[in-house]
Amino acid sequence: MKVLITGTSGFLGARILRRFQENHCCIAPSHRELDICDVAQCVQVIQAAQPDWVIHVAAVSDVGECERNPECSYQVNVLGTENLAKACAAAGSRMLFMSSDQVYGGNQTVLPNREEEVCPINVYGRQKLLAEQKMRAILPDSIALRLSWMYDLPDNKSEAEVDGPDRGMKDGAANLTGMQANVKSNFLTQILDAVYKEKEVAFSDKEYRGITYAQEVAEQMETILTAPGGVYHFASPAADTTYRLARQVFEVLGKGQQAERLLRKREDAMPRSLAMTQERVREQGVYFSETLDGICRCLREHGFL
Repeated sequence: MKVLITGTSGFLGARILRRFQENHCCIAPSHRELDICDVAQCVQVIQAAQPDWVIHVAAVSDVGECERNPECSYQVNVLGTENLAKACAAAGSRMLFMSSDQVYGGNQTVLPNREEEVCPINVYGRQKLLAEQKMRAILPDSIALRLSWMYDLPDNKSEAEVDGPDRGMKDGAANLTGMQANVKSNFLTQILDAVYKEKEVAFSDKEYRGITYAQEVAEQMETILTAPGGVYHFASPAADTTYRLARQVFEVLGKGQQAERLLRKREDAMPRSLAMTQERVREQGVYFSETLDGICRCLREHGFL
């Protein structure tokens, strides 16, 4: 199978590329080689490559940046997606698009959201939802994956491993050095910063959301390509609030006492749920770990457990 992947210099795109390179012919154009804001260039590149699939990962994904510069993020997040969809339609390629749990940001509930229960409250969520709609209007057999907050640790284990049975305070801070080189700040790195660098961290006790190991997202990507066109939740299910989940991670690391000092509860005015139901994606043979199970797997794979 020939696959063209956008955004391969980014957090998720790099992991998807690495996974697909094991078994497939991959094309990974840089921004210079493929400016998704240029529809003519999109058509030219996709026509020349003739991929079976275009996996569209590139985006302005910083929620704050989208709020500050909505016109710029619209060009990338909405028009860029629409341009690629037009190019795929012309070339006969199928398209898979990375959407977001932010399409549910305004739902004041503790229950998981169903695919039709969209209620975005920020620019990023509105743009992702609009991009889904524009792509599927052009390509009814296209797939939109609604992702959650993702985490990972450095690829280079020598940067992350901690020796000895305690794997504790003495070496931890040094082993997190350089983390930002290939892993952006995420739920798990924030907790490890608290554990090993004595930094306070705060999470909400009213926000329910799945938090997903990025490696699992990449691993499941090939399976979802066999699914019919549609919108799918592509994330770990959420069983608890982000605050209570963080406390469980401290306990898993054997640092429950530090949680008392360093973990703060962010008191939001109203509950909200970014959690997503799993039935539709499970019908396609895709199963994600429960959030805490995925975190434990990541910690084991990187030498912290």
